[in-house]
Amino acid sequence: THEDHTMLVNDILIEFGTNQCVEVRKQNTGAAKMGDYFVRFGTPGQADITGTIRVAPLRGVRLEIEAKTGNAVMNKDQKRFRAIMESCGAVYILAHSLMEVYQGLEAAGVPREVLWG
Repeated sequence: THEDHTMLVNDILIEFGTNQCVEVRKQNTGAAKMGDYFVRFGTPGQADITGTIRVAPLRGVRLEIEAKTGNAVMNKDQKRFRAIMESCGAVYILAHSLMEVYQGLEAAGVPREVLWG
């Protein structure tokens, strides 16, 4: 459900919001009516969370986390966005749980002791 998805996104943001090697923030896509104008924002297919993994002093790697709950699957735009990000060297994590984010970050080379305290 939408509520489950929101909870997973919020759990990820809270869990990694104070981590010394991972910076994360929510990014939205959609549209809104502003006065007489209809304004679109975000990039179709972009991940729910974006950020940076610090891999060395003054050096980082882009991080994208797409949260999925229940039987949800990635749509065409999300698959395209993932392919673009990965082709540019970004770490892209498709997460159905907080544990999958930890596993994806470990696979990307973030030291276990940094992630697990």
